[in-house]
Amino acid sequence: MALVAASAGCVSPARSEASYQGKAMSAVRSAAANVATGLLVVQQDRAKKVFSAYADDVVSASETSMGSITESFGSVQPPDRRSDGIRDSVTDVLSKAQDALSHARIAVRRSDGRALAESEDELKAVAQALDTTERELG
Repeated sequence: MALVAASAGCVSPARSEASYQGKAMSAVRSAAANVATGLLVVQQDRAKKVFSAYADDVVSASETSMGSITESFGSVQPPDRRSDGIRDSVTDVLSKAQDALSHARIAVRRSDGRALAESEDELKAVAQALDTTERELG
């Protein structure tokens, strides 16, 4: 099973609205990859198709990567007032993705079937929110 792990990488200043929007799009796409990875592993864990230690490692790595994405994007100064709305919507959805992956890690480590089901639903909702944000940016 191949899993995708993406990272936002280094962030340079955004000197224009277009540059800022590009950085926002990159962050959202990277977040979507991490959420998709977390969702896949939660689904596989619920179906007992992966070892618990593997599920823990993958979800934890996705959560850690998500933290880097959130921190990197959050450190970029919006170039103008119009970009403040982009910042608000992207940081909001990135925060939701971070929370969803944290909940997934907790559910996986506890081997809690009900929490895993709730986590799957939460990750699906966040994936949808990321998709909506990406369409709004593009």
